[in-house]
Amino acid sequence: GTGQNGGTIAISGAGTVTASAALTASGGAGSTNANGGNAGTVSVTGGDVSVVGITALGGNAVTAGRSGGAGGAIVLNATDGSPTITLGGNLDARGGNGAGAGIGGTGGTVNVKDPLLLTGTRH
Repeated sequence: GTGQNGGTIAISGAGTVTASAALTASGGAGSTNANGGNAGTVSVTGGDVSVVGITALGGNAVTAGRSGGAGGAIVLNATDGSPTITLGGNLDARGGNGAGAGIGGTGGTVNVKDPLLLTGTRH
């Protein structure tokens, strides 16, 4: 929603964990005289992990002098004996744009803890 922070997404399992649709935890654009919302954290853990893409963007400010929201943290962790993470799209944790003299939000962290296999198209 407008000016709200993104929620947390935490997915885990003992075997292979597959997110067949993109995961989004972005902050909302700022309402009048408010900063953009901060993105939530997205964490996916499993024996092996496969995701289409993850977006955790900070919301943009809309009123001059207001700041953009911070990008969220993205964590991918495979835990089995031969861990593999498969990524079919983008990981995006950019901070939101400030308006006028407002500053942009800080970018979030992206932590890929195991070997990564890239498939699909990236932008």
